[in-house]
Amino acid sequence: MPLDTGLSTEEALNVADKYRKMIDYMRGNARRWETQIGLVEKEVEKWLIELNVKLKDIDSRYSSQITKTSQSIDTDQIKEQVAVESDKIDQWRVNEKKRVIESISVLFKTVERELEEIMKKNKFFTRTEMLKGRIFNDLTQSFEEHFKYLLDEGQNFIDSVNSLTKKYVELKERAFQIENEAKKKIEIFTTELQNKLQDRDKHLFEFKSEKGEKIQQITDLKSQIEKLFMEIKNIIQIKHSKCLQDAQELTNWSLNDNQAELFSRPVQWIYMPVYAIFIEDKNTMEERFELLFPGYITNDPSNIYKQISEEMSILKSLVNKKLEVDMALRSNFEFSAENKNLIKDKSLIKRIQQGVSILRNYSVINPEIEDKIREKINIIL
Repeated sequence: MPLDTGLSTEEALNVADKYRKMIDYMRGNARRWETQIGLVEKEVEKWLIELNVKLKDIDSRYSSQITKTSQSIDTDQIKEQVAVESDKIDQWRVNEKKRVIESISVLFKTVERELEEIMKKNKFFTRTEMLKGRIFNDLTQSFEEHFKYLLDEGQNFIDSVNSLTKKYVELKERAFQIENEAKKKIEIFTTELQNKLQDRDKHLFEFKSEKGEKIQQITDLKSQIEKLFMEIKNIIQIKHSKCLQDAQELTNWSLNDNQAELFSRPVQWIYMPVYAIFIEDKNTMEERFELLFPGYITNDPSNIYKQISEEMSILKSLVNKKLEVDMALRSNFEFSAENKNLIKDKSLIKRIQQGVSILRNYSVINPEIEDKIREKINIIL
């Protein structure tokens, strides 16, 4: 409603000028908020580019490591290496057995040398014609000594053959051991390759898992940054819209003197909602009133409602002083306020309840304050 505050022309001009500056300030704030989107977006783009570079680096590095590890060994390579190693072991087995045969042959050569030594000494007694030309009695001692030699050497020969036989048994056992060693060698070699294949599979799993985790971390971080940017962008857009809305609301409250002929003074008239409550103490019969000028709700429990500007606070103080000293103006003010009494508005309770719900959703009030407000609503009802 229009409210004649009783201000002088100079005071009214000062208030109007401050209001115009306030509108310009709000529009300037809107522009500044709008530019913040571009500034934030540039930084966000830098972060996203860095994260994309990291993603490519992780993918390239781990893909190279995975390829290298995959190619280190596989089932086909195992088959080829086992085949090559089997050929080597077979060749080793053949060579080892040849060495055993050679060693056994040496045993027989030893027998042959011993026999040759005996036969060499025995050859003298096989020359029949020569012996017949000699006296028998002269030969008997030689015959007896030679038989004794044959008996002694024969025993030595038997002992030597027994010893050589034992060595032969050992060499024969060595041949069986060679077969077992060959089998064991190929088994060990195959097992080692299988273990390498298992280690390769394990490392591949670890590399792939680690790659997936790191890529997921970067992807999650990108999503988080993009989500936060959208939230910041929405907040800035809300701030931008709110500044423009506040500026428009202040503009709507005003009316230029050239827009209506009934205003002749060169000032900008300001129209704004003003709420008043009159409180009467039944014990002392004293009455006081409180005014509520345009402002906004804050999240500060100690100061929930804040004036829209310092100038608005000054205007409220001026109005309070005028109403205290000018009884005629106060009487007119009370009459106007009574005609606009919100208590008589049938939709008041519903509007208050809607407002309480909005304040609760924005966490401006807590359940305790909400209960107190609803208790007051019940008193009004």
